[in-house]
Amino acid sequence: MKKIILYHPKTKHEDFYSFFWIPYSLLVVSSLIYEKYEVIIIDENLKGIKDSYLNKIKNDILCIGISSMIGKQIEGGLNFAKRIREINPSIPIIWGGHLPTILPKLTLKSEFVDIIVLGKGELIFKELVDKLANEKNIEKINGIGFKKENKFIINNELARNKSYDLPPFPWHLIDVHKYIQNDENIGEKILNYISSLGCPFPCTFCSEKAMFGNSWVSFKALRIINDIQFLIDNYKVDSIKFYDANFFGKKKHVFDFINLLNKKLIRINWAASGHPLTLNSLKQSDFDLLHKSGCKRLLIGAESGSQASLDLVKKSITPKTIIELSKKLKEASIIGSFTFIVGFPGMDINEEIKQTIDLADKIRKISSLHEIKIHFYAPFPGTELYQTAIEYGFQPPKTLQEWANYNYYNIETPWADTKYQEYIHNYNKNSCKYVNL
Repeated sequence: MKKIILYHPKTKHEDFYSFFWIPYSLLVVSSLIYEKYEVIIIDENLKGIKDSYLNKIKNDILCIGISSMIGKQIEGGLNFAKRIREINPSIPIIWGGHLPTILPKLTLKSEFVDIIVLGKGELIFKELVDKLANEKNIEKINGIGFKKENKFIINNELARNKSYDLPPFPWHLIDVHKYIQNDENIGEKILNYISSLGCPFPCTFCSEKAMFGNSWVSFKALRIINDIQFLIDNYKVDSIKFYDANFFGKKKHVFDFINLLNKKLIRINWAASGHPLTLNSLKQSDFDLLHKSGCKRLLIGAESGSQASLDLVKKSITPKTIIELSKKLKEASIIGSFTFIVGFPGMDINEEIKQTIDLADKIRKISSLHEIKIHFYAPFPGTELYQTAIEYGFQPPKTLQEWANYNYYNIETPWADTKYQEYIHNYNKNSCKYVNL
């Protein structure tokens, strides 16, 4: 049986954030191929891989798959690809994820990249490896890019999210126990889970749209419930963190999930994320149902205390929306984890910070358990606001290594004075416990 190595570079996006999670991007890909090929998942968050091990299997490797976002993961992926090149330069190295989807040509320029998979790529990857295994031509596969005669060929008909029906996750390919985390506000044995892809909202700064368009798809409620029951039975977890971009993409989906939890008498704590416009449209009785089902925390992209900034990013809310939502959450005993961004192009950053901290302080007065985290705006390719940022003087990184050093926890734009960096970081320390980890 031919071997496929799938590599997940270490997520170093925030040095003081100690959590790391199951790499579902690799489990999704594996679910369609593991019965036909020997799939080896390597997560750099847990461990690297010794050259001696690679040397033993180098002649049996069909290909290498590397999943990467923009940021420090690029560096880990490039280092691993370089080691593969040294061991056996004939092994195809395939990159997938946000990085090649958003920066396809730049990714292909690297000597450590042979093929890229674009967008929602699990079906594309399966077709690709089947053709590689049978030594067939890959050039007509939609959703890939490759090099040919010193030219970059990109078949960029992306696989958008028409459905999210997938086989069960091959949990046996990873050591699930090593991903169990503790969070005093949610539970002692937490695992992450991703039940949906995409987001239907048009926020102008968000790379989710560049990756998936405005589409949103989810597993059916029964699939989610069955997976959670499996994790409870086999790993004794007591909590689930949904790492969906927007768990509340459809309200019916959420309440179908809650109803099944109750029907099957599953007791589990959970946390998720949602757009404030959707969440604030819920009645207080809806929040009470969320809490009763085990919902402990909701992550909410509030974005700004400045109405001008909210309008710029097409958030479709006002600061009053966030205040109302904060009160509903407190009433239901659900923690709100509110994230904000300052430093949007064309905005007065002093005024943004003043208005945002004013709103954040009001949220904290409503409930001391509510959390606040403020980020700096960082332009991402493929987003609506990216070209605006360039017009205001942002100079994009020109190489993958430069993008590897890109960090939206720091100031990456010329119009935002770096003096604000320490100030915001200290504010976050006092308003979000994760900064102190």
